[in-house]
Amino acid sequence: MFMTKQNLTRSAAALCGLGALAAAFGLGTVLAQQPMPPTKVTQLMKQTLGDVAGREGMMIVLDSEVKV
Repeated sequence: MFMTKQNLTRSAAALCGLGALAAAFGLGTVLAQQPMPPTKVTQLMKQTLGDVAGREGMMIVLDSEVKV
């Protein structure tokens, strides 16, 4: 049986979509298996909150070298 041009286009688009989806899952699996580098935590400021007893506010910076 012959396929019309519209059916052929739909089939090709579906095949490309499934291929892209499979590639995305495969890449995610590879990236998930790599160990993460340690994160450097630098404290910028720490101050007690005068309005709320027993609480304090803190500002920190997180530095991480993630290689993609």
